[in-house]
Order: sequence, then C-alpha cells, then structure tokens
Amino acid sequence: DSKDMLFDAANHVAAECTWLYFNKVGAVPEIKLLTIFAHYDKESTYLNGELAKLGEHYNDNNGPRIILAKPIDMFCGELDVNGRVEPIVQTVEYLRVCQPDPYCMQVGCCDYMVDDY
Repeated sequence: DSKDMLFDAANHVAAECTWLYFNKVGAVPEIKLLTIFAHYDKESTYLNGELAKLGEHYNDNNGPRIILAKPIDMFCGELDVNGRVEPIVQTVEYLRVCQPDPYCMQVGCCDYMVDDY
C-alpha cells in the first residue's frame, strides 16, 4: 500500500535522524516535522497525492507541507539514555514532500525541536 511506503520512508528518516542527533549531542531530540525527498516528477506527484489524504495543507517550503489529521508515532529503535535502554518514539505532526531533485539520493530530513536555539 502506498501509504505504508510513505510511512516506511518517514520512519526510516525519523530513526536515522534520532540516532544521529543522539550520537552527536547526547540527548534524544524531539521531531515534529519531517520531510521526504522526491527524486523524480512521477514520484513527487504520487507521494503528494498520498500526502494530501493525510491532513490539511499547512504551507509550502520547497514542496507542500501538511499538518497531519492524526500525528504519526514512529518507533525509532532503542537507545541507552542515562544508563537505561529506552524505546524511542517520535510523534510527527507535520509531513512534507520536497520538490524533485534527481541528484539528491537521501530519503529525507527532519527539523529538531530544541529549547535554546
């Protein structure tokens, strides 16, 4: 199912970004906004069609961003946080598909929510 493919890509991005942040900063980030990278026009059209079914248009920034009607909980693995292994779940509230770029092979990216930026 195409919705599952979109969620699988988003979950992969959330997990990898969580791991990267944790290993560089030493804390578990909060991820509310996640972006999937489209690589070709056909892929962009397809993903944006699926995205439109999941919520309401919020804004545009290199592609449409929606606020999800139902936030998605994404299991991002387990991390040793202060001596305790804890399951990490990110609750994504906004999802975006970037405009196509055939030279960008990454799956996506995210915005970290930080208190003192």
